[in-house]
Formats: sequence, structure tokens, C-alpha cells
Amino acid sequence: MMHLREDDAMLQKKKLKFEHDEEMYRHEKLKKAVVSYPPRWITIGVTSACSNKCLFCSYHSHDARHASKVYNMPYMLTLNDFKRMVDMAWAGDVPRVHICGTGEPFFNPHILEMIDYAASVYGTSSVQSNFHPKLFEKGNFLEELLKRKDKLSSITTDFLSGDPKEHERIKKGSSYYDLLDKLSYINQNSDIFLDLHFLLTHLNYHSLIPLIEDFKKYELKNCYLNVVNLFSYDMNEFTSQNAVYTSKDQEITKVLHQAVLLGKEYGISVFIPEPADSSVWDCDVFWQKVQLWPVQGNQKERYHENLIPHACRAVVLGELSSLGYLFDFETIMDFWNSERMVSIREGILSGKYPDKECQYCYLCKGFR
Repeated sequence: MMHLREDDAMLQKKKLKFEHDEEMYRHEKLKKAVVSYPPRWITIGVTSACSNKCLFCSYHSHDARHASKVYNMPYMLTLNDFKRMVDMAWAGDVPRVHICGTGEPFFNPHILEMIDYAASVYGTSSVQSNFHPKLFEKGNFLEELLKRKDKLSSITTDFLSGDPKEHERIKKGSSYYDLLDKLSYINQNSDIFLDLHFLLTHLNYHSLIPLIEDFKKYELKNCYLNVVNLFSYDMNEFTSQNAVYTSKDQEITKVLHQAVLLGKEYGISVFIPEPADSSVWDCDVFWQKVQLWPVQGNQKERYHENLIPHACRAVVLGELSSLGYLFDFETIMDFWNSERMVSIREGILSGKYPDKECQYCYLCKGFR
């Protein structure tokens, strides 16, 4: 399969189009049901295989097995279909594709070819990983990533605590210090940006400052820490609504502000969320992005091309199982302004959200 970008001139032309569409997004989001721009990015899930059993994970947590509609759904994306998806996104002027999975992307036997292909089309690519020690050692993946340092714009990974034992308890299968070692090694040997996430709850906020201290100790520089509020699934204590950060949590607010200041001192950008009940954000995901994930009720042979907004409560616990199958549409815009998408946007603009589970999400006006 030949990719669609042929030269650097085409890439520059595309970048101008991306900038124009980004401006249209800012003007039209939460205002128009039919939009003039494509999704700002598409996350391509390449496998469900995973080495971890994270407490918060709706796909692999033992606590998700009875409630989650995405639990334990096996799939493996082929290289050919991945290329079709990337080509479709590029042809549709989607400015970014991100390689991810409902599990660990590096279990896909074609992951390095996927990174290479996305970069050959877009100029660079990005990928998410848990950096599992045995898996990375077996595939020599750390060195393989460094070989691609000019092709990788960023790598995303999660920290669940600055307390090693707590991190490893929440993110079962992960090694806290091994992860820090690998990230430090990447920093020392490349300019690959590290997109680090911290899922904030009542149960782990106290470890945020120690985590930033460890970033300093391991000399992590070319990175930022994105502290995100919890989309609750109520599968266990960690994912319950009671664990969500709200305006009543003054101690958490204090820690968050300390984290920002400490990050500035250490040269690390720390982004923090607003309390859930006072968030100024509304649900703009249907104006912003899309993911390719399997959900219960989809055709097994089409798990890999099932479209969802993201793995929110409406998808995991509700009835929002699909926005359609990607390869049913001739172009990205055919999907993006499909009858289903336009209907959802019209509903949100009039105060009607697409699923009853949306009322438990802080991006829903009814939550506040």
C-alpha cells in the first residue's frame, strides 16, 4: 500500500490546512451541529492484549468484569487496516493520529511498522505504552524507539501515584522505578516529548508532590504532567463518584497549586484540572476527536473499526456502543457529519446528552 503523502511540499500544504481547520474548530465547537472541519485527532487502537490489570481500567480490571461493556474484548489490528486508517485520516485532513490500544500497543507484532508508516505519512507519529519491563526487554523496544527518535513526536504513559507501592497496586503489572528509568533514558538520548498523565482521585492526590520530586530526581525535562480528573465508572473505590475531585476538596486544591509551583521550579509544566462541579467545560468531544475501540454488541470482525467518542461512562456503562464503522464511510467528513453525529451535537446544544450515563459525568451540565 502506498501512502498518500509524496513530498515535503505536500506536508507544508497540509499544515496550512490543519491551521485553518483548527481555527474553524475554535469558532464552531459547541455552536454548530454540522461542522466544516474534520476531527482534531483520531486514536487508533491496535490491540487489546495487555500486561497490566489496572484498578481504573474498564477493559482489564478484575472489578470491571460485571459492569463494563468493553471488558475483555480481544482484537488485534492488522498492518493493512492500520495503513487504511492512517491514509483515510490523512486524506481527510485530520491533523493527528495517535497509536494506542485497549491494552498495550507493543503487543501488536507490527507496532514498529505502524509507527514507521504513520510517520511516513504525517512526518511524525505518537504512541502510548505502559513500558512493561519483560515485554520491552524481549522486543528491545526501548532501543527501537530511540532509533525512531526523529519520527516520534511524543510518547504517552500514566503515573497513578508518586508512592511506588501505591502506583504498582493501582497500575497492576507496572514497575514504578523501571518506568522512571526508561523515561529518563529516553530524555537523555533523544528529544522525544513525554506526555505524562496522572489520574487524580481522593485516594492518590497526596502522592502528587512526591511524584514531581521523583521527576526532578530522574532529570525528566522534555515532558509535561497532565493531571486529569476522574471519569467515574463506579467499579470500585478508586473509580467511584466519591473519588472525583470537587470544589469541596480544599486540601486537593492546595496540593494541585503546590504541584504547579514546584513544576515551575523544576522546569516541568504541570497542568491541573478544575473541580468537577465548577468546570467551565462542556462535553465537546463530539466536536473534537474520535477513537477506534471495540464495544459489546459490535460485530467481532469489525471491532477494530468501531468508532466511539472516547471510553467515557456513556460507552463503558451506557448504550453508546458505536458511532458507526469507519470503513462504511468513504471519507472522514462523511462520518464526522453523519446523521448520528449531527443528531448528537444537536442534542447537546439543546441540553440533551446522548446517554443516561452522561448525567454522572462532570462535562454534562446536569452534573453541575
